[in-house]
Amino acid sequence: MAPVFHGALSLLAAKAEIAIVDAKVEVTIDFGRDPVDGLFNLVAQVRVHLPGVEPGIAEELVRNTERFCRTRRWRARDRQRGRTRAAEWPAKL
Repeated sequence: MAPVFHGALSLLAAKAEIAIVDAKVEVTIDFGRDPVDGLFNLVAQVRVHLPGVEPGIAEELVRNTERFCRTRRWRARDRQRGRTRAAEWPAKL
């Protein structure tokens, strides 16, 4: 998942002409049970490090990447079907 998100982030940064030198994406995946329906689920925590990018620009870039990234769309689809998934996408600068 980290390479997918990093790739999408790099693509959108290039299109916006934003240099993201030394960008880093870290992902941890936990396996557990959904407290609502008891089914198994995966919980992804994604941390993005964009040194040298202004906080407002970094936040907007990460949010745009969330919308663009396919794995994020899967999460939105699950939410529409009544399944809850937790994920964090903070931009750490």
